[in-house]
Amino acid sequence: MTTPVEDIEICSVKEEADPAMALTKELLHIQVEMKHFQQDRKQLWAWQRLREVLQSWLKISSDDDHMERNSVCQQLEESIDRLSDDLAKQKPAMMLHAARVQHLDAVLTALDTPSTDI
Repeated sequence: MTTPVEDIEICSVKEEADPAMALTKELLHIQVEMKHFQQDRKQLWAWQRLREVLQSWLKISSDDDHMERNSVCQQLEESIDRLSDDLAKQKPAMMLHAARVQHLDAVLTALDTPSTDI
């Protein structure tokens, strides 16, 4: 039976012995980050559509609870701005991830291709 520290060391040794495993692990990490980015983009899109619907509804509704509606609109707008800023900051990293995925794909393909050199 091994300890958790020994398990990590064994895993590390396996990755050094198998470069494809290390590259695959990196690809999986990139995939998780890119999925989170995509989910945030979908959330931003949904909030923007909600803002449009809410603004349309406010135009045709009565002036009752005007303060509460403005508060909801303000909170939504702040959430949209915050998420939009976060996505803008993450975009360069996502572009680098896309380039890295292409590179890793080429490397993994080369590792899988048997050498014809004798």
